[in-house]
Amino acid sequence: MEPYLVFSDIDGTLVLDHQIVTPLTKRVIRTLQKRDVIFYIATGRMYNLGRVISRQINDDVRIVASNGAVFENGHQMNKHYLGKKALKAAYEACLADPNLSAHFFYH
Repeated sequence: MEPYLVFSDIDGTLVLDHQIVTPLTKRVIRTLQKRDVIFYIATGRMYNLGRVISRQINDDVRIVASNGAVFENGHQMNKHYLGKKALKAAYEACLADPNLSAHFFYH
């Protein structure tokens, strides 16, 4: 059987309250991993905050963080940055609409 990938968000999915992964959730993820499922946490959070959650589960959980800008391939971290033009366009869109807010992170 070919391996499967499973991606899960953190808030409201892996953790419901107090940022704690339940024992049941940990067992389910481990069962999937024993069946050669590659399990990823996918989050808009910064990588280090995703790592806090993954460490509660096990060392084989991988992370996609910063809305996809940072991700693990095996145990190697990859980063993709917005180019200057894209970053400027996002910033200008936020300035043009008072209902938008922006948070820019640098790794």
